[in-house]
Amino acid sequence: MYELVDVAARSLVYPTFKIPTMIARESLLCGDLAQLIISGRERLWVKVERVFGTGLGKSYVGVVQSSPVEPEVLGVRTGDEVSFSPRHVADIELRSESYDHAYPVDTLTTNL
Repeated sequence: MYELVDVAARSLVYPTFKIPTMIARESLLCGDLAQLIISGRERLWVKVERVFGTGLGKSYVGVVQSSPVEPEVLGVRTGDEVSFSPRHVADIELRSESYDHAYPVDTLTTNL
């Protein structure tokens, strides 16, 4: 079973560990890519497929796009569904037609 790293908490402990802003992490749309850190070992890109809730209660389901180096150890493979929340999003790649998100692209990264 995989475990997701709470990158929001990690960024507070390690100020040089930059992550997207809270607004950006809470504004993902279907088709966007979110980078997650699985089991503290590996960064994987996940394509957002479903969005649930709003604000602090928001959650996502995505499909793993990356090829894990050790899928047996991580417990996740390319094509698997992964549930996650904004606190798990380490990086974001917006789908090209979604640049009308509610935040400017140049404000995507912070350590909060």
